[in-house]
Amino acid sequence: MKGKRIYGVNQNYFKEWTHNMAYILGLWWADGGTDGRSFIISLHKKDIDLLKEILKEMNSNHPLTTRFNCMNIKINSVVIVRDVINLGGKLKKSLDIGFPFVPEKYMPDFIRGCFDGDGSIYYDTNGKSYRSSFCGGSREFMLELQKIMQNSIPGFTCRFVKITQKMGTFVCGNALKKDSIRYYLYMGVNNTRRLREYMYYSDNVLKMDRKYISFMKAGEIFLAPKDRKYLSFNKSCDYVRGLKLKSGKEWLKYCTSGLKPKNIPSVPKRIYKNEWIDMEHWLGNMARPYVEAKSFVKGLGLKSYIEWKKYIDQGNKPKDIPYHPERKYKDCGWTNWCEWLGVVPEKYLDFDSAKKCICKENLKSSVEWRIYCRNNKRPSNIPCNPDQYYKSKGWKGYKDFLGLMVS
Repeated sequence: MKGKRIYGVNQNYFKEWTHNMAYILGLWWADGGTDGRSFIISLHKKDIDLLKEILKEMNSNHPLTTRFNCMNIKINSVVIVRDVINLGGKLKKSLDIGFPFVPEKYMPDFIRGCFDGDGSIYYDTNGKSYRSSFCGGSREFMLELQKIMQNSIPGFTCRFVKITQKMGTFVCGNALKKDSIRYYLYMGVNNTRRLREYMYYSDNVLKMDRKYISFMKAGEIFLAPKDRKYLSFNKSCDYVRGLKLKSGKEWLKYCTSGLKPKNIPSVPKRIYKNEWIDMEHWLGNMARPYVEAKSFVKGLGLKSYIEWKKYIDQGNKPKDIPYHPERKYKDCGWTNWCEWLGVVPEKYLDFDSAKKCICKENLKSSVEWRIYCRNNKRPSNIPCNPDQYYKSKGWKGYKDFLGLMVS
């Protein structure tokens, strides 16, 4: 007569998919094993509470065993071992186990189990942020895991890396007896946060508490400006103009105050490239009509665009005169800078006459030409940018213009 079974367990536990079954299967895939008769999971002794939860979930009264710093579940059940193998498990699985078929509904649980077994989340003291990684010995499994996560988690990416550890290298306090190849999936700051949102879709799931706590400290997902969802340009303008801000400095101060809604960009000219005019228009500080503004600017006696920029930088400009009149008045009067400043355009010599005049100066390069111009030696009837002005009027390069070409 056969002896009565001392320890019990739900023999059919792996015959039907559930969220907890998928998690335990993932944990076994990473940190488990079998001798053909027993279902085994081994974790660090600090994770004893998780192992107790697993035993309770499987309706098992098997005792936990200890070996060095590890606590082990060892459930003697040929039925459970056979079911796990039918799902894709193997006796010697570390180096070549594949990725099992897991229903999409339970994939976050399976991956969470894999992470609690072979994953790591750590604090990067240089970047002052949390990052994470998966580690495994099976290239096939790791590549499939990478593919599934990138297809299942919006915006997620991770880096696949192969690392060879030489014989004699100490791993977990023991020297390797032969070369070992390990594969890693590395997740940066934002992708660590995305992985967290995927795996911990609910607080009421089986999980390793110490890793969960670290994930909760990882902060919120930061989206690059191009990936954020903003209001339309017109709706943003309506909101911003209601703030009654008077200048770009006040706008910057408002953006750093923490009061700005997330759907309003801090740098609007980058987001609304097609609609953007200037900061005055953004803030609703209406500009003077073009004719009045032009009359005012003409009275300043500025002679060039450079002088206009210097005037702007001095901070003396009235608020209703735009920084960028070429944008503000693009469709309502703007023609060119000469008209805006009230400067009569210079009449330049034709190309051949200009070239003949400059050749007499014996300049040896374009650098010498620029120095020549900066020293106010350039005749007023020859442009300072001849390469642009004579571009389609005979220009062949500075060597030709300065008379350096050998006939």
